[in-house]
Amino acid sequence: MMVNHNSVLPDDLISNIKFSTSFQKKVEYLKQQQNLNDHILPAEPQHKENKLHNFIIKPRIVFRQWAQSTTLHGIWPIANCEKFIGIRFLWFAFGVCSGLCCYQNKEVVDKYTLEAKTLTVNIKIPDNNSLPYPSLTFCNTNLFRQSIMDEYFADDEELMGRIMTGTLTPEDVNKIPWLESASPLLEFIKRAGHQIEDMLVSCLVFNAEIESKQFVNTPTMDFGECYTYPGRNITEAGRNSNFQLLIDLESLDYVDDSNLNAYNPASLQLSIHSIDAIPDFNAVSGFKVFAGTEITFGIYIRKYDRVNTAAEKCIDNNPLKYYQSYSISTCLGECNAKFIQKQCNCTEYLFGANVTDYRPCTPTDVGLCIQDSKSKSNYTQVYTEAYLAHQRNCTQECIVPCTEWEYSYQIESRNHLPRDDLHGILKVLKQKPTTYGKVAVQYCGNISVETFNQTWLTCVRDAFLDNIVLLKFYAASNRYEEVKETLLYANIMDILPQIGGTMGLYLGASILTAMEVVECILRFITCQMYSGK
Repeated sequence: MMVNHNSVLPDDLISNIKFSTSFQKKVEYLKQQQNLNDHILPAEPQHKENKLHNFIIKPRIVFRQWAQSTTLHGIWPIANCEKFIGIRFLWFAFGVCSGLCCYQNKEVVDKYTLEAKTLTVNIKIPDNNSLPYPSLTFCNTNLFRQSIMDEYFADDEELMGRIMTGTLTPEDVNKIPWLESASPLLEFIKRAGHQIEDMLVSCLVFNAEIESKQFVNTPTMDFGECYTYPGRNITEAGRNSNFQLLIDLESLDYVDDSNLNAYNPASLQLSIHSIDAIPDFNAVSGFKVFAGTEITFGIYIRKYDRVNTAAEKCIDNNPLKYYQSYSISTCLGECNAKFIQKQCNCTEYLFGANVTDYRPCTPTDVGLCIQDSKSKSNYTQVYTEAYLAHQRNCTQECIVPCTEWEYSYQIESRNHLPRDDLHGILKVLKQKPTTYGKVAVQYCGNISVETFNQTWLTCVRDAFLDNIVLLKFYAASNRYEEVKETLLYANIMDILPQIGGTMGLYLGASILTAMEVVECILRFITCQMYSGK
């Protein structure tokens, strides 16, 4: 039987023929393209109405053709949706995903431009198992000893009171000319203050006796002569490896406060600070310890590693003029010293650093210039506007160092000796005759422990309660906590994966998709340029 190849097969016969799935998809695609061309392409492109028709319809063809090949999610369903409500919904969903993608990527870019930081906290074991131990500074709250003040000013108690309060008048200076000379003034302050040789009864550093000469003299404006034991590296932690100070406050040599209308109980001002900082007795690191107490400090060590950025700066070198190391406390100390230098052309005579370009301030400077520059009255804490403005500037200028050691502590306090148990006191004297026995002899006279009596033990108890302070320090752990700052995005290569991940989540897009979008735009431009031809 001969078959005519030009004849057309009936539709019912075609419908019964089984084609492969791939072939059917190709046929459907060709039908869609033919329907688009038959429905959209004009028969007479030269006509004006047909030119407008090309201008509007041909981009749709370009969009549909691009939608078939792009990897961008949601475009193909939009291009092939025939229902008006369906296409509106698809466009809305695509717009929401695009908006979320843009918003999150904008957040990423903002964090990169603003140099956002992230914090990591690690518990670390130091190299060579060596921990940096803090410095310890203590001062007797009694500025001058009564015995030395009587030697200098026994005939004029009112003058003594004005020296104690820093309110000397020009008439007082005329009576005592040497107060206007720096060297005799500093010598008097050093001699009148409590001496470390007299105050230090015993000092044990990891069970080794330490002499008083290993303490560094640290003069301060608030408490006069203070003493610092410099920080050192330690290799052991725990209560058995500690630092002990037994201090005699010498309350019998305190200045009589009856003329000053004040009461100054025997106490010690203490500051725990890093070796780079100066003691700050008014901040968190400073506190007062009263006589008759025993306080144990468990010290925890933390290290900060900060990143210097434009928004949050830190200091990684030492810009100070008078101090060898930088910290917030040394920066504030130098900033305040510069204020006095500017106002009074001198440096406070108990300024802790070595200043050679300004003379030390005299008591006249203190009474007539320094007090007037700081306070509106010598008897109130109402500061002048100039001083408050300078303090604000100092706070802004003194930023944190990039690397800093910080110390926190857990405190345990109790009475040093039992108040009512005289036998307990006797036991302590027998156990530590070289330390406690020396204090007992100093205050209550020499008596054999074997031939003691109740009166003598009562005297010893009162002497310890009124004069003695026992301080114990130990490292609570042989590890330290490291708080480290790092940039969230250090460079442009760090944000590209974040942006790409967001685009892939919402739109299924990538860098290649961006090139496809550029291709679509070029197709649209070409279509419009040749729409009338």
